[in-house]
Amino acid sequence: MAMAEIARDGLVIHREELKARWAYNDLMSSRSGQKRIREFKLGESDPLVLAAGQRKPFHSLGEADRNRLQEMTSKSVSGLVAALDGYSSFTCESWSKAQIVRTYVVPALDPLRQGRSVPYLTMLAAPLFKTSSGQPERTEPRVAADGIALGDEPFPLDPLIVVPNGPATFVLLDGTMRSILFVRSGETEMLVWRPT
Repeated sequence: MAMAEIARDGLVIHREELKARWAYNDLMSSRSGQKRIREFKLGESDPLVLAAGQRKPFHSLGEADRNRLQEMTSKSVSGLVAALDGYSSFTCESWSKAQIVRTYVVPALDPLRQGRSVPYLTMLAAPLFKTSSGQPERTEPRVAADGIALGDEPFPLDPLIVVPNGPATFVLLDGTMRSILFVRSGETEMLVWRPT
């Protein structure tokens, strides 16, 4: 894997680098970080865990660490990563809020829990997922976004990942919580990785 660049509008990267970026975003995530540390069998003193905890940017990681991340994502139990395999490269683009809200979300966010990919706005407007005790599920992206006060969003946010969902729509594979922060913000554009 060649030296990584800062994500910017027009940057084209190979699928394997995108997988590594996705794994690193997951390690930095307050919602999925601990789950990924267990899944990837990393110790708390692992250099990748330490870098993620310090929120070091992906482009500052060495090639060996980026290669490890790509390998970890390829072995991930997440079926979502396989959705990238049909594409060899991805382009970073600036998307508006209107483009984001016209996407679909992954089946895990189907409000009826029927495993369907549903429109983003359907997910956004639906009641929050609840635990058996009636509390909001804390891993739910809308709950996580609600936990960040307006104005405290960590802009710029890492780019979202989308893949085609038919001829004119996209599925938001990664970054639902980040997209919610963007949609409610005063920002006008957000970076998105889209298959080239």
